[in-house]
Amino acid sequence: MAKTAIKAGDMVLVEWVDAMGHSAWANGQGFALNLGECETIGRLVSRDRTATVVASNRCLTNGTIDHAMAIPTSCVTRLSKLSRAR
Repeated sequence: MAKTAIKAGDMVLVEWVDAMGHSAWANGQGFALNLGECETIGRLVSRDRTATVVASNRCLTNGTIDHAMAIPTSCVTRLSKLSRAR
């Protein structure tokens, strides 16, 4: 089965990792933090080597977008195209 190309305007699921922090006293023994596993759903605005930009809202009247988020492309673990939205 051929893989469907993902392009700007497609609805996508972005799976990515983010930094996690700890802000309480700890003795450092047995202390470990893992990266946060995140997912973002929205309309792909753009993607290049630096950033994958996704917007969660789009105005059908004039095509403007809102609530855009730039995710470092190096943090993206999977990018999946979702079923076609209006």
